[in-house]
Formats: sequence, structure tokens, C-alpha cells
Amino acid sequence: MASPGVHADLSCRPGSQIQDRVAALLAERETLTPLADADAPGKDAGGGPQQARLRLELAEALRCQGQLQARLKAAEEELETLRGRSKGDVKALRVLTGERNSLLTKVRDRDEELRGKSKLVEVRCSGAAPSPRSS
Repeated sequence: MASPGVHADLSCRPGSQIQDRVAALLAERETLTPLADADAPGKDAGGGPQQARLRLELAEALRCQGQLQARLKAAEEELETLRGRSKGDVKALRVLTGERNSLLTKVRDRDEELRGKSKLVEVRCSGAAPSPRSS
């Protein structure tokens, strides 16, 4: 029969990790072995089933802590990567905004220039105003 501490918190087990499972099974075996040895005359149970259960819970807590620390380290590394990417994105955004503003100014200037040329063509074609070259 499996001890409740072995499978009590599966939320901290992100994947199938052989070493963690082996450690849990060994701790479970230590829990069950003193129970069988306690029935045998002349053998010391080594602290009894409570101590073995505490060892099992300690092993589970240490394993879970190691996994949480690994997840924390991975999250911190990803955060640093995203911060670096964010800084690059902010810089690219500034460059693109400047380029956009410059192009908008050029488009407005060109639009105004074309309107002026269009009016000039209309005036010359209609003959309403004399050309500036003829005096």
C-alpha cells in the first residue's frame, strides 16, 4: 500500500522524472520496511514508522523544492529574455515612429505640391492668366 505522502502533491511534478520517482520509491520502501521489521523479534525499527514517514515527507518536500527552484530559474531567464526583447522592441518602435512621421511629412508636402501644380496647369490651360514669362 502506498503512503499518502508519495502521491499527495502531484502538482509539483511537471513531468516524468526518473530520479524523483526512484527517490520517492526508495523513501516509500523505507517507510514500509521498518513496519515489516518491527514484527521481527530482536530487530530495531530504526525510529519507527513515524520517522520513516517523516523521511518520506522530507524527501518529497526536497524534491518539490528542487523542481520549484528549477521552474523559478527558467521563469527568471525567460523574463530576462523578454525584457531584452522589450527594450529592442521599444527602440525599433521609436525608429519606426520617426520614419513614419518623416514619411507623413513628405506625403503632405508632396500632396500640397501636386495641388499647386494642378492649379497651375488649370490656369495655363484655361488661359485666364498670362504666363509669367511673357512680359
